[in-house]
Amino acid sequence: MFEDFEDGITEFANYTLMKKAETYEVRVYEPSTWACVEMLDVKNNGKDKAKKHLKQKLGLLLGLMDYVTGNNSMDVELGMTAPMTSVGEDLGDGVMKGKICYYLPSQHQLNPPLPRNEIIFIERRPQLKVAARTFGGWRMDMAKWEEQKAALKADLQEAGEDVVDFNIFYGAIYNPPTQMEDRRNEVWYEMA
Repeated sequence: MFEDFEDGITEFANYTLMKKAETYEVRVYEPSTWACVEMLDVKNNGKDKAKKHLKQKLGLLLGLMDYVTGNNSMDVELGMTAPMTSVGEDLGDGVMKGKICYYLPSQHQLNPPLPRNEIIFIERRPQLKVAARTFGGWRMDMAKWEEQKAALKADLQEAGEDVVDFNIFYGAIYNPPTQMEDRRNEVWYEMA
């Protein structure tokens, strides 16, 4: 399935750079359309729970990739766009709501192919202002993402930036799964 992405990224989500600080950028993303899958996760350090969670997440991601590679109402391959985002919202009491989303290419922004798989839904995002922190690496566990998220939060608080909610965060991945080196990852917080 992933061999379709070996030619690399075909398109990036459009944004305007508003500020470039030493450790982060402030960007405004244009309104856009994404294909997404969603899940709830209960934090639990048990090994069986972690395995089950990983299998569930992989199943959702493979369903999304199936949509991207042509299993959709238009029978079209959409190509690799970037970033692919995951949005996490801490609901409290150890419950996390998560969503993984694929940015639709410009020719499908207004009229996206409909998913055939019921776990996939189309999301139209309004304009989005974010603070973004970029970092490298491959196959990082959640602790690495949490470390970057905490560093961005500290930098934003120190700079007095106006963030909407530190309980909602985005993870962004810019590289196809077949690219092992020179990867670009980001954590985002939504801004007012």
